[in-house]
Amino acid sequence: MSRDESEMKRGLIAYLQGYGGNNLAGLSAIAACGAWAALAARESERRMAQFIESLPLDEVQAIANSKVNLNELASKVLGELSTESPPMAMPQLSEAAGQAIENIGLEILDVESFELRRIRSKDYREIPVWTLWRALRAAYLAGMVDHHRNG
Repeated sequence: MSRDESEMKRGLIAYLQGYGGNNLAGLSAIAACGAWAALAARESERRMAQFIESLPLDEVQAIANSKVNLNELASKVLGELSTESPPMAMPQLSEAAGQAIENIGLEILDVESFELRRIRSKDYREIPVWTLWRALRAAYLAGMVDHHRNG
């Protein structure tokens, strides 16, 4: 289920290239920082804590009191999932489908660009569920049209 080391490095390099293309000073600071292992350990703990926060209180208490072993449960589920058939490959979008997604973003979601801008108000936003539903419906219909065009 986990990625191998070379795949992780390729992903990190690609991310750093994108980041550095927009922020050379930031990339220089990343290169000079010597605390990445400690920062990553804290981030890992924070993410695990977020998972725990999403659970109902009685489940959290059962884990805290060792009545439920989350490691065992996760390992069991992981084993079950790894025996299932692999997920389907992601099909490539046609140019028309990509343009349809851009249009849906602009016209329905009021998203000017899908490029990372590193501006919180541009990269993150609240979207009402009914607007999200309209966007998903439009994307589904655009996909159906694209599929019938391209067979």
